[in-house]
Amino acid sequence: MQPFLFYAELMEQNVPAGTPVRVRLRVVSNPDYVDAGGNTVFDIQFNIDGAPAFPDGMTAAGGANPVPQLTQSGVFYYNFTGLAIQSAPYLLAISVTDSTAPTGPNLLTVPVSFTFLVIAPPPPPPNQTAVSLSRYTPPDTNDEPFWVNLKASQLKFKPMFEFVVNYGLCSVDANSPGSPMPRRLPFVGVSQYSILKFSIEAFMASVVSPGSDPALSSYLIQQPNFANAKVLPYYDMILQNLQQYQFANTEDACDKRFFDKLQNFSALELIYDYWMDQGGLVQAMNLICLRFQNMRKIPELTAFYRLDTNPLLPLTDLLWGYIQDEQHTVSLHRRVHEYDHEYGLTLIGKAVPNVRPVDSRSSFLEAFHTLLHKCALYYVKSDDTTYIADGLPVLNALKEVNILLAEGNHNAYGNLTFTARHENTVQQFLMAQPEMDRFLGGRAMVPYAEPWQGPVDTIRGIMGWGNVSIRHFHNLATYGELILLSVRYGNWSVVIDPNQAANWANAFRNEIMQYIHSYRAVTGVDLSADTVGLREEHFMQPSVLIQRRMTNARSGNNGRPATGSRVSLAN
Repeated sequence: MQPFLFYAELMEQNVPAGTPVRVRLRVVSNPDYVDAGGNTVFDIQFNIDGAPAFPDGMTAAGGANPVPQLTQSGVFYYNFTGLAIQSAPYLLAISVTDSTAPTGPNLLTVPVSFTFLVIAPPPPPPNQTAVSLSRYTPPDTNDEPFWVNLKASQLKFKPMFEFVVNYGLCSVDANSPGSPMPRRLPFVGVSQYSILKFSIEAFMASVVSPGSDPALSSYLIQQPNFANAKVLPYYDMILQNLQQYQFANTEDACDKRFFDKLQNFSALELIYDYWMDQGGLVQAMNLICLRFQNMRKIPELTAFYRLDTNPLLPLTDLLWGYIQDEQHTVSLHRRVHEYDHEYGLTLIGKAVPNVRPVDSRSSFLEAFHTLLHKCALYYVKSDDTTYIADGLPVLNALKEVNILLAEGNHNAYGNLTFTARHENTVQQFLMAQPEMDRFLGGRAMVPYAEPWQGPVDTIRGIMGWGNVSIRHFHNLATYGELILLSVRYGNWSVVIDPNQAANWANAFRNEIMQYIHSYRAVTGVDLSADTVGLREEHFMQPSVLIQRRMTNARSGNNGRPATGSRVSLAN
C-alpha cells in the first residue's frame, strides 16, 4: 500500500491559444498506510497525444531541470504552453509510479487521462470606448467674475492690522511732535487712539467692490445718463427710476460723489456685526473697559482683578481714547433696531431694549434658512454622477431672499453698517494687542485664525457664555456676510435661468457649508438635514437657541455657579 493518494485535475477544458494548459496534482497522505520503512519517492510522467511531454521549464530525468519527484503531500501545478490549435482534442495522459518500479502500475486515482481543446482567442471588440461618470457642470454665466470680485473685496483683519501698524500707529509722520493731524478727536490725550480710529476708517474706505475691475467688463452695464458709469445690473434697474438725477460729467462735487456710489459699494453686511454681538465681542470689550475704569458694576468683574495695563505700553493710551470716545459709538439700541429692519433678527439680554420697529423683516430668517437648505440638498444631488441636479429650487429661494434684502436696503443701511463694522474692527484690534494675552491668559496652543479670538474666548469662559468658541461666531459673520452680499447685489429678480443659480451655489459651496456647520455648532440646529421640509426650530431666532444652549451648558457645569448674562453689558 502506497503512503499517498494522488488526484490529478485539468484546470480548463478549452484553452485559448497562447494560454498554458494547467494541471493540478493533489498529493494526500493515505490514512490507511502503515509505514514499514519502504520507498516514499514517486515519479510523475506526462504524455500528450502519445508523446512524452514536460511541463514548462522542466526536462527529462538527467536533464538540466528534471521533473521533481514526489516525496510529500501537497498541491502541485504544471503548465504546458505552445500547443497549436487543432480540430481534434488533445489527449493528456498522466501517470504516477513508484521510483523503484518505474514500469509498475499507475498509482494515480482515476481518471488517468484528459482531453482538451486549444481554441483561437476571442477577437478584441472593435472601436472600444471608455465610459465614465462625472459630475454635471452647468454652463458658465456672466456673473461668475462678480462673485470672485466679492470674495477678493471682503474686509480681512490681517491686512487691516498690518496697514494700521505700518502706516498708522508706527508712522513717523503721524507720531512726530507737533505734526498736524488731519482728523482728531475732541479730547485730550487720545492721539494714539485717534490715529487708530481714522486709520481703520481709511483702510475700510479703500476696500470697495466692484470698482474698475477689468474682469467685470462683460458683467457691468454702462450708464450714458450718468457720465457713462459702469454699474451692476441690479443698480441699472434701480437707475431706470432715477432719470431725474442725470448728469453728464463728474466735475461737480455732488455729481462726483453720486458717480462714486454708482460704481462702488462697500462690501459689508450688518449680519457680521450681529454675529459679533452674539459671540460676545462687544460685551467682552465692555468688561475690559469697566475694569480699566475700576468700576465693579457686576460681581463677575472680580475675575479681572489683575487686569492692569502698563502705561509704558500702547494699550493704556488706546483704551483711554476708546473709553473717551464711547459716546460717539453706535448704541446697542440702534444696532438692535437695524438688525430687525434688515434681517428680522433679535438679541436677548438685560441690556437689550424692547424693540418696537416700524418696519421689520420678519420673514427673512425663514427665507434665508430655506435657501441654505435648498443649497445643501442641491449639493447632494449634484454629487450624484447619475443625476443632473436642478438649480430651480435654489433660484426661487434666491429671488425671495434678494427681494427681502432689497426691502431692508434703506435709511440707515449703508452708514450704520459701515460705522458698526468700523467699531467692531477697532475692538478686534484692541483685543489683538499682545498685552491682552498677558493679562487674560488663555490656551496658547489653540490655532486661532485671528489674534483677537483667543482673548475673547478666554472672557467667554470666565463669564460662562457657553462652551462654543468665538471661531464659530466669526465663521457665521464672515461667511454669512459674503453669502448675503452675493444675493443682495445680484440681479436675481429678473433671472430665469436655473444654471445661474446652480453656478452661484457651486461658487459659494464652501462658504454655505461652513455657515451651516457653524450654525449647528452655535445653535444646535442643522440646516442641511435631509428632510422634506424645515421644521419650526429651523426658523427660530438664533438668540433663543443660543440662550437655550447656554442654559443647558450651565446646568451641566459640574456644580460651578452660573455667571452673568452674556449680553447684559452691551453698549
